[in-house]
Amino acid sequence: MELRKKLLSLTSNNTVAELNQMLNSTHVNISWWGSRLVSVDGYEGSVEINALALKYLSATPFQRDTESSLQDRLTCACLWGRVQQLYTDSEVALTNTLVYKHLVPMKEFRPYCRACAGDPMAIIGGWEFGARKDSLFEFTPAEFKRLWPGAEPQGGSWVMGGGKSSERWIASEEMIEAALRV
Repeated sequence: MELRKKLLSLTSNNTVAELNQMLNSTHVNISWWGSRLVSVDGYEGSVEINALALKYLSATPFQRDTESSLQDRLTCACLWGRVQQLYTDSEVALTNTLVYKHLVPMKEFRPYCRACAGDPMAIIGGWEFGARKDSLFEFTPAEFKRLWPGAEPQGGSWVMGGGKSSERWIASEEMIEAALRV
């Protein structure tokens, strides 16, 4: 099966599990033009690394007001690091190419700024998806109190877009792990 078609076929419900499995056998190659292309053993072809990251960021645990299980949220947070690692592992190979040194500065305007270069894992700090790794550990106050009675939000709390109904409390990764052990 072609890798691009496989990524397109993933539903939001199985994205995290499937990508987690696929990342066990990924390879990042640098194209002549300085693009990072990801290939996966068992699939034909390759996709740009940003396509893989965007698919990951569309996963169910990142979507607000879903009933993602605590284990899904924890697995998605672990996968976050693995997707980030694809970018950092290929950084040295990318910066060592002649094309990168001479052409990429013109192509990407500011090659040393990953967000400016279109890296979705760098721009998610706010705008495009409204998702951050911490988003995985956000709960409504009612959910938070049900899961951790008497505990205080570890990462603080915030209100998105105005009203109290959109208030989010943030748990720590340790709180999630402790709740799963019970």
